[in-house]
Amino acid sequence: MDPQVFFVVLCVLYSILFFFDRFFKVFNLELGDHIFKISFQSCLHYPYETFLRNTGFSVELMRLKWHTTFFNRSILRLGNSCCRIWLIKSFTIGVMAALSLLPVGIILLFIAIFNSSSSAKIVEDSALIESIKIEILLPGINLPLEEIGYYITTLLIATAIHELGHALAAVLEDVPVTGFGFHVSVL
Repeated sequence: MDPQVFFVVLCVLYSILFFFDRFFKVFNLELGDHIFKISFQSCLHYPYETFLRNTGFSVELMRLKWHTTFFNRSILRLGNSCCRIWLIKSFTIGVMAALSLLPVGIILLFIAIFNSSSSAKIVEDSALIESIKIEILLPGINLPLEEIGYYITTLLIATAIHELGHALAAVLEDVPVTGFGFHVSVL
């Protein structure tokens, strides 16, 4: 499927979802100085509200949200189980690695910033070596649009694992975990 067609289909599906969400909810209509409260009394209004309440799904302008407490018990069991010591050690190793690699990352960032203004090449042992460059991934510019599915899937998996780490760290520090969810915003 062509990437532009994919984005158009995605926008059309979201627009339909948003339209029906607004259609089944009570909303105010302003006409001049008068405010009319329009309430749909169809038989689908209440089942829709019940569906949203039971699933934790909500549709807002330019944003989809899903929130659940389904995973709370599993996260609590995992955080308080026999692998508690392993989690504490892995978090400690992660903090040490991040703190030790932070200066290296800052140095590489400054090198890339100052070398990006001039496209100079470094000659070493009569071999031509390009200078270090850091590029921002922009879909359609330097990331082919045909690979956007892989990119989005990778981001979703990495985000879910990252947030699971936050939940486990909260359980280890006795901070209550109220739920788990996704927010997809379109900017």
